[in-house]
Amino acid sequence: MKKVKLALNPSAPNIEAVENFVMTVGGEYSSESVIIQLFPNIQDYKAKDDQPGIEVRQVMVTTSTADTQTLEFNFTDKNQHIVAVDGENYTIKLDKIGEESIPGFGDGFKYFEFTVSQN
Repeated sequence: MKKVKLALNPSAPNIEAVENFVMTVGGEYSSESVIIQLFPNIQDYKAKDDQPGIEVRQVMVTTSTADTQTLEFNFTDKNQHIVAVDGENYTIKLDKIGEESIPGFGDGFKYFEFTVSQN
């Protein structure tokens, strides 16, 4: 089981590697719902690869392929999805949608928390 937080703020990436795929916010979002994309074709991603004294984060490019999955989550009828990636099944559950303040940048930055479990 892995906890995933996708944040929409200037100091955190809105992408997270989970097993053999990455998750990212892939479309519309609100305080009640979010669209997530799963990309199973990871070529090169280094989590937390920040360098001291460097103010530019790594550049990330995502490109949809036939294997990209787009999922809508909410707290009523679409709270979790079971997905297959490279022959493995995963349950992805939306746990929380919130807003946070980032020092030096202000208030109101959305974030989305998920639990991902391999079945």
